[in-house]
Amino acid sequence: MPISKEKKKLQIEELEKKMKEQKVVLLFDFSKVKTEKMNLLRKKIKEVGGEIKVFKKTLAKIIFKKLGLSFDFDSFKGQLAFLFGFQDEVLPLKVFAQIEKEEENIKVVGGFLKTDFLSIERIKELENLPSKLEILGRLLFTLSWPILGLKRVLNGNLEKFVFVLSQIKVKKEQ
Repeated sequence: MPISKEKKKLQIEELEKKMKEQKVVLLFDFSKVKTEKMNLLRKKIKEVGGEIKVFKKTLAKIIFKKLGLSFDFDSFKGQLAFLFGFQDEVLPLKVFAQIEKEEENIKVVGGFLKTDFLSIERIKELENLPSKLEILGRLLFTLSWPILGLKRVLNGNLEKFVFVLSQIKVKKEQ
């Protein structure tokens, strides 16, 4: 069923907006994926600040050309979906990788980190990286560790001093 020119224009504007706002975009073939799996994937991606949208390849070609991005849409026969990550570069890819392991019909065809093309190998590397929150948590732990160690040392000395005083008190009472 053909789409009217107004709807095409709105879709082009939507895709252009999303491509400019994204931190990471993943293109994948979902031709043989069951609806339940696709809905589950959409839900999980939305929970981590991402979004999955389907656009016609001809409309995507127009936007990619306008934004100066190169991608060969003609080499893919199936339906392409776009996974956009707006808050974190890695977390949507990690969630996608979990679903991809369960669903063999999902095939990654490429992606972009801002405007840099990501090969399938590079996407796999990014999926294995810790998320931004995990890295910040590790950094916070690393920065707070010396302070916590100093606190334990100082508390240890005070505890020993109080113990010695309590033993002296016990000896005097005997």
